[in-house]
Amino acid sequence: MKDQVTSIEQSKLPIEVHNKLIDSNRDIPIQRDLHGILKKYRSVAKDDYFVISGSDHLSEPRTYRNYYRDFILNKVKLGRCIKFHGLRYTFATRLIENGAEVTAVSKIMGHSDVSITMNLYVHPTTATKSDYINRSMKGLF
Repeated sequence: MKDQVTSIEQSKLPIEVHNKLIDSNRDIPIQRDLHGILKKYRSVAKDDYFVISGSDHLSEPRTYRNYYRDFILNKVKLGRCIKFHGLRYTFATRLIENGAEVTAVSKIMGHSDVSITMNLYVHPTTATKSDYINRSMKGLF
């Protein structure tokens, strides 16, 4: 699926993401700090340019996956690198762990059904599961 950011307005923090599947078009709220960075990019890029490629052509997904891997391993010099798509898993999981409603996360991720989000992307940590058990059983023993 190819996503394109089409609107970064000063007064509007959600960014519009459009792709060929109309049902996957969505507004994604972004962190305020990132909003400023994207606005700077948008001021020098043409309207039909993609953020990732910096042109009007989409990058092959493995191109930015390879760039990310090279950046982490060779420029940042970390000993290992999680897979690029792992960032998506982590993002969804962190949203859920911090109290986001699953339906909202599903919409942000562009999923057609909440079950996709729950089954593929949300993996509670052992600490989170332990915390739920401890809170629910508090005072019983």
